[in-house]
Amino acid sequence: MLTRVKTGLDESRYQRFEGRGLERGAGALLGAALRHALLNRVPGAAVTAVRAEFDGLKTPPEWIRRLQSSLSLVALTLSSRAGSPLFLRLDVPPSTIVTAAELERPGVTVVDPSYEICATRKHRLTLELWLEQGFGMRFGGHARPLPEGAVAVDAFFGPVIRADYYVHHNDGDHLERVVLEVETNGVLTPQAALWKAALHAAPEWDVEIAD
Repeated sequence: MLTRVKTGLDESRYQRFEGRGLERGAGALLGAALRHALLNRVPGAAVTAVRAEFDGLKTPPEWIRRLQSSLSLVALTLSSRAGSPLFLRLDVPPSTIVTAAELERPGVTVVDPSYEICATRKHRLTLELWLEQGFGMRFGGHARPLPEGAVAVDAFFGPVIRADYYVHHNDGDHLERVVLEVETNGVLTPQAALWKAALHAAPEWDVEIAD
């Protein structure tokens, strides 16, 4: 049994859980298994590639690098009905700030619609984006073959951005407790992410999570 510990912080993104009465060694086994599953086995979605063209201009490489960095931090969900990969095209007029809200459509939801991705000044911009579902992380250097002119974006698919565990031994007996801290990007609550991770990591433990 894992019990959620009240922290007084924003529990939509950060939560702490505690498991007591474990045999010596079980806390480390359970903590390591859940941490690995939280970071690698909870599914999510991300922008994986982008193609950007300014009317009549060659897109500066440093601008592309900033765009790649911005896109890698967009937290979103992609429904199975939308398809994966999903192709999006944005036609951006001059003097416009592009926010994550521009990505929203049936099947695509972003956590922070006001998040700024890039901006235009004097020229019109065409942005073509590819969104995919996946697990864990996939860095640009390990991307799949890309459409002509597109560049890879470091893809952080999983909604869990941090997972740590600590094992504490009880004095006077052979039992221990494990404390698990989980932080997400807002796509899922930490408790929901932990439920999904437990199904992959430790089905034999029959992990239960209580408030």
